[in-house]
Amino acid sequence: IEIIQGDQKSSLADEPGIIRFVVGEDKDKKNTFYLHEEYVDENAFKKHTEMPHYKPWDEFTKSEPFTEDGTPEAGFYYCTHEAGKKEPIRSGHALNAKFTIKADRRDEFLKIIKEDQEKTLSDEKGSIQFVIGEDKEKENTFYLFEQYVNEEAFKEHNEMPHFQPWGAFTKTDPFAEGGEPVAGFYNTLKIDVEEEKKEEEEPAEKKQKTTAEE
Repeated sequence: IEIIQGDQKSSLADEPGIIRFVVGEDKDKKNTFYLHEEYVDENAFKKHTEMPHYKPWDEFTKSEPFTEDGTPEAGFYYCTHEAGKKEPIRSGHALNAKFTIKADRRDEFLKIIKEDQEKTLSDEKGSIQFVIGEDKEKENTFYLFEQYVNEEAFKEHNEMPHFQPWGAFTKTDPFAEGGEPVAGFYNTLKIDVEEEKKEEEEPAEKKQKTTAEE
């Protein structure tokens, strides 16, 4: 935790190309962690891996720190929204999801999920971010990253009218064989309360077009 939070804080402080860096632990499985990193473009991500504060994390991953069934799984994708300002570290409840849509359901999916995204960000006070992206190499494989102020806000999101078309869509067999949704729900790691209050005084724009990693 010390190493990844050090990388997180230094990345957000020192890298102009980063937009967000979220770290959290699974809400039910202790010691299972999730990352969501977003950069203005792929080049900014490559520069991140060359920064001094990234080195301790890189070395840590090579020291056999992972359990037998806990080898890291990463997805790299291009987000669908416009690039904007860097976002501070925020506490909250988040999810990372990955799935593959059948080719003939792609347009329907994009219409539904983008409407859900727009309404969530504009109408839900408990929403912090809602990111949609497509795998940089696998067509029709998509990722979602959503973050809310707490788990209650996420539950309220699932009851909103604009969520219902997406919920109904998932029940119509839209996923390719082997591409059923895999999702992780987690709480972001605690940060200094005073630091968080200070950062929240400078709210960032929610809309971005970025390169992301999960």
